[in-house]
Amino acid sequence: MNKLSWIWISFFLFTGPLLAFQDQAERLFNNAATFYGAGKYKEALADYQRIVEDFPTSGWADKALLEIGHYYLNVEGDTGKAMGFYERIQGQYSTSESAPAAYYWKAFIIDQTAQTINELEVAIADLIRMLNLYGDTDWNDGALFLLGKLNLKAGSDQQALSYFQRLEFGYPNSRFAPEGLLFSAQITHRIQGAKPALLIITRIQRNYPSTPQARISEDYARALTKFVTSEPTYTLDSSFAGNAPKRYNNPTKIAASKEGLIAILESKGLSFVALGDVPNPNPPNVREVVNFSRDAKGGLLLVFENRLTDLNGKAFGNNLSANGSALRKIKGAAVDMMGRIYVIDDDSRDVLVFDANGAYLKALGINKAKSLYATRNGVAVVPGDANSVILFDGNLNRSGAMAAGVRDIEQICFDDLGNLFVLCERGAKIMIGDAQGNLKGAIQLKNGTLPLKEAEDIAVDRSGALYISDRRGGSVYRLH
Repeated sequence: MNKLSWIWISFFLFTGPLLAFQDQAERLFNNAATFYGAGKYKEALADYQRIVEDFPTSGWADKALLEIGHYYLNVEGDTGKAMGFYERIQGQYSTSESAPAAYYWKAFIIDQTAQTINELEVAIADLIRMLNLYGDTDWNDGALFLLGKLNLKAGSDQQALSYFQRLEFGYPNSRFAPEGLLFSAQITHRIQGAKPALLIITRIQRNYPSTPQARISEDYARALTKFVTSEPTYTLDSSFAGNAPKRYNNPTKIAASKEGLIAILESKGLSFVALGDVPNPNPPNVREVVNFSRDAKGGLLLVFENRLTDLNGKAFGNNLSANGSALRKIKGAAVDMMGRIYVIDDDSRDVLVFDANGAYLKALGINKAKSLYATRNGVAVVPGDANSVILFDGNLNRSGAMAAGVRDIEQICFDDLGNLFVLCERGAKIMIGDAQGNLKGAIQLKNGTLPLKEAEDIAVDRSGALYISDRRGGSVYRLH
């Protein structure tokens, strides 16, 4: 036998078992994927787990850990367990193809669950580390998008904008690019004003015309256009169904979801007006509703004296209690971008803060607050004297005030772009401020131009249209 033959025999003796090892791990992975696709999760997990335990160096173990993490995240909804599997990939398979994905999904979970600025900052540092360690990967566009969102929640507008810009110009074909541009428009309006923000809206409509974000941008354009002029102007929408006198029985509270569902609380119960293709709900058990709120994504919530629920009656924030006692006199509520819940509690005569799971965090020290509304990373509160709007930041600390000196504030609301609307002077006027804190104008409600009798509440939709509940007149007016 010649020397070359011995070399080939030695090669096969050495590589044969290795190839069989790899082949078996691959077959197990493919079997698991088939089970998973068929909804047979127990069988899939068993195969994935066997790969991790029996074939840890096969090149398939990191992929199996990733799939197990995805199972706990997407099927079980157990973010803690999912996080553990992603962290194993970071620790044990840091040079694998799954490692950048693990960084991304860890940050994704923190974006969904973070309750503090510190948690956001940890995720930001982790994503920056990922971009530096792995260079150009399939996960870079998602990482830039998350870096923008996380910085936005943390209150770092300029930093968030820089990441959204890197996403737009570095990855224009990314599935994240259109939504990143929407965030860019919001931030730019706050930093530079309406005109530069409108230029970004134009890019969305030109470059991504068939996306859901293009349709949203049309609404944003209508809202922004009002703030290009020196003073926003509004006219009565005569086609809106609520304009008819006595259409509602003493309408008091009103709210607008991000998707365009208008909710009205009247003495006989709830009424809804659905704009566009938004489904009209039929929530159960609404007799004791006292107010409305919105969740972190802009969906409507029902406020009862002792709880919050979604429109399907599902409890929101679990059982709210402070100092061992369940709440029983909630007057109003708000939910910020991190899912933290703020309630005006008549028993304690303060604004109480809870995390997204209903755990009590602190009281804000606002005596007899009249109303409140969530801002982009905190909350705005009207105190008992009703002559200003106090702002709290993402660390739940007082960060400033708006509308100082405005008399008799009844209600406040912000649109998606950060513009402020204040119902004041005992329902006689709506003051309007832009996202930069500048007073832009006012709408006189009792000068005869509108047929309302007594303005009780206001709401604003994402197009900037205003809704006013007229309790005595039994109407809800839309101004656009």
